[in-house]
Amino acid sequence: DKLCDKILKEITNPGMSQKDKAYAIYQWTNGSILYTGDSDKSDWMAEAYRGITKKHGDCFTYFSVSKALLTRAGIGNLDVTRAGGRTRHYWSMINCGDGWYHFDSSPHNDGKETFMMTDREVDKYTGSAGSIIIPLTNRSIPGRRNNKQMTFHDTSARSVVCFCPLLSSQLIGHSPQFIRRMNA
Repeated sequence: DKLCDKILKEITNPGMSQKDKAYAIYQWTNGSILYTGDSDKSDWMAEAYRGITKKHGDCFTYFSVSKALLTRAGIGNLDVTRAGGRTRHYWSMINCGDGWYHFDSSPHNDGKETFMMTDREVDKYTGSAGSIIIPLTNRSIPGRRNNKQMTFHDTSARSVVCFCPLLSSQLIGHSPQFIRRMNA
């Protein structure tokens, strides 16, 4: 907490909105960590510590550092990972009071900023209409929609996942409690 508090004190102030704080966290994480392609994916808190102190890692490091800072700043965030394709990828969805959006502080080859993107924006950017997203935890409530399996996690698990590429944009503005009710 002390490391996060120190960073947050440097990059935020009490007058900032949640979105402004989230963007400051995005910029700090994206600009302060060197992408080296390695991390210890067994413990996100340990990887957040390593990312903050060593300032290098991979997408799991960026995800972990962001999660630690977002959580400490009081910004709602959910864990997301992609499986399939060449590699796994880790990022978050955040809610600054106006719905859930993708938050990926990892650097991208083209320099594209991936802060508060909708599913449609992510889909357009990646061209991955069939990407599979799987949970980081195993506590789930299965659901069906558009003949594709979806899994949602309760807020205590702090994770949301889906197999439907446009699902989260359909849910923007809804709370995790609404998502659970809709899919129960």
